[in-house]
Amino acid sequence: QGHNTVSGSVRQVLSGKLSLGEFDFVYAAGLFDYLTTSVAGDLLSRMLKMLRPGGKFIVANFTNTCAEAGYMEAFMDWWLIYRDELQMKALLEIAGGPLTSKVQVFTDPWKTIVYAVGERSQNGAHNRMSELALCEAEYVQSLWTSTLVA
Repeated sequence: QGHNTVSGSVRQVLSGKLSLGEFDFVYAAGLFDYLTTSVAGDLLSRMLKMLRPGGKFIVANFTNTCAEAGYMEAFMDWWLIYRDELQMKALLEIAGGPLTSKVQVFTDPWKTIVYAVGERSQNGAHNRMSELALCEAEYVQSLWTSTLVA
């Protein structure tokens, strides 16, 4: 119980100079928006390889339908790489790895963020991305619903 903080860069992870170990859960939020498709796919591949069997992952990225994109770029000089559900699925295809059919790719109700959520298979077997389900995760949807009601 607890956590360790490790200082490093995406470059160090991708080059193999930084070994982080195995985890039950890995996530990236606010990172993939700055990475090219090839770098994002390679990083996602590394993340998936760090998962223990049954381990879960979440990756988030601003969508190309984000209503605030113009404001972010014009007034904040905040330039991102936007992705939609098909582009997020393409990242998963690049990453390959030990995915299960439990992978879900979906966009939040405000069409601002696209998510990829899934887990590593128990036996390490690889299932093709054609098995990806394009749907909303019920638990995330329930969080948004409770937020809207509150």
